[in-house]
Amino acid sequence: MKVQDNAMKVFVKECKSLSLEQVRFLFKPSVTLSIYNTDREINLDDVVVVSSADEEANSNELSDYNVLIYENVFKEIIENINKEFCENYDYYHLLYNLNKSKNPDITTIVSGSSYGLFGFEASKFENSLNLSLASQDLYYAVKGIDHVFKTNKNIRNIVMFMSYYYFYSDLSKTKNDYEIRRVSKVYKRLFDDEHNCYLLPPRQSALYSSRLFDIDKLLQMFVEKECTKGYFNECNPRENFATKLWSDKTKKWVELTDAEKALAGKSRADSHNNSLKRLNSLLQNTVLMQKFVNDYQGLANIYIIIPPATKYYKKYCSDEFKEMFYNVLEIAKDSGASFEVMDFWDDEAFSDDDFNDMDHLNERGAAKLTCKIKERIQ
Repeated sequence: MKVQDNAMKVFVKECKSLSLEQVRFLFKPSVTLSIYNTDREINLDDVVVVSSADEEANSNELSDYNVLIYENVFKEIIENINKEFCENYDYYHLLYNLNKSKNPDITTIVSGSSYGLFGFEASKFENSLNLSLASQDLYYAVKGIDHVFKTNKNIRNIVMFMSYYYFYSDLSKTKNDYEIRRVSKVYKRLFDDEHNCYLLPPRQSALYSSRLFDIDKLLQMFVEKECTKGYFNECNPRENFATKLWSDKTKKWVELTDAEKALAGKSRADSHNNSLKRLNSLLQNTVLMQKFVNDYQGLANIYIIIPPATKYYKKYCSDEFKEMFYNVLEIAKDSGASFEVMDFWDDEAFSDDDFNDMDHLNERGAAKLTCKIKERIQ
């Protein structure tokens, strides 16, 4: 074995199942790739990539070198990238849609809370894009809209999904550890903005670092492939994202008894009713709503959507929410802005079979609501 003092190189031992061109995409552009043969000068720090199907790979010929088995390395990298993607699922989907929004063909953007995520089917509304996420409050919903308008001047419609309690919501002030991490995992990364959060937990990355492999490029390729499937897909069905506030988690909403649905509905409504005490958030969102509709006055048509909910949730939801919700909208209108409100809260066209849980629509319900919105807008 010859030794030289050059920078580390990577050699590929070609065989029927492995070629240099086949593995090139794994490595950073700065890494020098060469075909391995016994006459090459190889440094002790250099790496030889072999295939698990190459019988010669286990011979003594390569025992002095740093050997990497292509199939094993590729599998390990993909498993690591998949772990990172799953742990930061919302971030990558919102990032993907924000990048997609630069397409000038996109003329309608949807934003807002989980009611938009579950209630709007972009595939049934031409040239539309859905930026909604679970627990997305007004502040971060507007952040996403602002981001889109910086690069796409063809937006004609803004569809904002809200609930009656929406103006009491501030994700950055939540005391729930799981929820507050949405700020560090999604919005801090995208917008460099933690809003009113004063103690933000760190974001944990699962990604490997490597001086050889182009992890960032491989991650981008993986995200592109996965996100084209949609937020909900065969591997990640809506049912997996249901808020299951019932004891038997193996049951779907439509499989519950009336008693089980009533308990789940009350539990969900009670958790929202507790937000009535967040008067500071209400005041901040009132100002933000007024600014939002005025900023986009004349730039796009604004539609406020209140989605339907099951009777089991509505029975226990405080009436104070609805009263205050429309008070805030009146204040926004009094400032001179115009927007249309579509309130489907009591729409009798929706039944229990249209829901994924107490207050989120399933695929059938989302298709039905999207068609109703589309008819009103067009």
